[in-house]
Amino acid sequence: MKFLLLLTINFTFMLFSLTNVYCEEIKEGDIIPSTNLIALTVDNNTYAISMINDGKKDNTNGFASPYTVGTITLELSEVYDLNSFYLWNDIIVQDEGVREFRLDFFDINNTKIIGSETYSAASYKQDVNVANEYFFDKVEGVKKVNLVILLSKTQIEIRELEFRGEKHSFCSIIDTDKDGVIDQWDSCKQTPINSAVNSKGCQVIKGDLSNNGRVDIEDSIKILQLLAY
Repeated sequence: MKFLLLLTINFTFMLFSLTNVYCEEIKEGDIIPSTNLIALTVDNNTYAISMINDGKKDNTNGFASPYTVGTITLELSEVYDLNSFYLWNDIIVQDEGVREFRLDFFDINNTKIIGSETYSAASYKQDVNVANEYFFDKVEGVKKVNLVILLSKTQIEIRELEFRGEKHSFCSIIDTDKDGVIDQWDSCKQTPINSAVNSKGCQVIKGDLSNNGRVDIEDSIKILQLLAY
């Protein structure tokens, strides 16, 4: 009975903690950009790919390339659920930069989840702080995004970009083997059905002790008796 009480208290605490956990927003530095596109150098200033997500949105900073099409890979520091994308286009704001692009989303195994529609982008001469905003249905479990640039005016120029979303590991409740311990905390994700498990999700006692194909009250009593000793 003491074990059962402790188990109930522990499980209740786990559920409370899970449902009240704070889902963090994506921060600067959580996006690691890379590309095979050559960076443009003007007057000894190189507009490197690292400047595409450094938090600076002024019109003297960003990534530029003499090409008009190409792919920029945006690796995420953790797995995220994404719901929007922001693009500050055109470094000097002279009606240049990206005009059409799409986003390809990949999971932690580098398997493509989905590709977006083709988006249009503009240069905002009136206010350099204005971003192109793109909202989409939540894409879960994203570890990498390819920004596929399909069309640019004159050349590729991107001052800054951002994603909005939440960390997938904190915000998703998945229990693959249905043992009552979510995958995030489960060390044994393929526990046999009808098993009594510990706090790590690993089998400690076979649940169906009477071998009748189900866990009934008789099995439950036997399990409690065994765990009491």
